[in-house]
Amino acid sequence: MNKSDLIREVHKRMNKKIALKDIDALVNSLFEVMSEKLKSGEEVQLDDFGTFASCQYCQVSRQSENKAAFDMTVETADKSLDLVFRSPNQAIKIEFQGGELQVIASGLLRQEHQ
Repeated sequence: MNKSDLIREVHKRMNKKIALKDIDALVNSLFEVMSEKLKSGEEVQLDDFGTFASCQYCQVSRQSENKAAFDMTVETADKSLDLVFRSPNQAIKIEFQGGELQVIASGLLRQEHQ
């Protein structure tokens, strides 16, 4: 589902009582507000839907010239893995990107959390 599909679905569920252009404006405003909040470092929490947060480690475009200030520290990685492995879920998927691969290479994942 893309944004246009979402707008049409909301229009349909509202029994077409609200004009498509008004729903479009509402959805665009909603996404703009969420985007602005995330860019400023705030979380956006929508009950019964999810929590959105900006992560300094998730976007390569945010990397500073000081690579050491950008990469996740071993301590942060260790705390993150401790939190992940507290989950009762038996099927955990962890996606590593960028600098986090150094953590795998160091053996931290295998060493600390087998």
